[in-house]
Amino acid sequence: MQMERNALRNPQYRLYFIGNVFSMNAIWMQRIIVGWIGWQETGSAAFVGVLGFLLFFPTFFVSPMLGVISDRTNIITFARITQSSFAALAGILALATLLGFADATFVAVYATMVGL
Repeated sequence: MQMERNALRNPQYRLYFIGNVFSMNAIWMQRIIVGWIGWQETGSAAFVGVLGFLLFFPTFFVSPMLGVISDRTNIITFARITQSSFAALAGILALATLLGFADATFVAVYATMVGL
């Protein structure tokens, strides 16, 4: 119990912890929204499963390469690029949904891009 209190006293850890809470919430909201749109467009539980697969499977292939890249670059720059990419993709999904372009194919491509 003592270790938990000491970690939260560190201002850098508190900043990390608060940022991580918001980041994880955003990631899970995005995953739920992708599944929701997939369900609304197709009414198929199998398609929602495919979307889940597309969100996670590309990570298995890309992660080793990105691990090597992140070891050889500035980690802050790398984090900014990846987080900016996630934000841009979320904005594209929001815009496509508002304009009515978020059909099943779009959501599948979007899920693949987020997975990558």
